[in-house]
Amino acid sequence: MHTNVSVLLHPIVSQPRRMSIGLS
Repeated sequence: MHTNVSVLLHPIVSQPRRMSIGLS
């Protein structure tokens, strides 16, 4: 369960971070 949540949250958290870096 923990691994599943981590895999699902990873892309969700990675997307906004990449967008922020691109805007910066």
